[in-house]
Amino acid sequence: MSSFGKLIHCLFQVMNLSLISL
Repeated sequence: MSSFGKLIHCLFQVMNLSLISL
């Protein structure tokens, strides 16, 4: 469960970075 939450957190970070880049 914790590992799944970490994965989601990383995905959100990547999405935020790509949004900022755009």
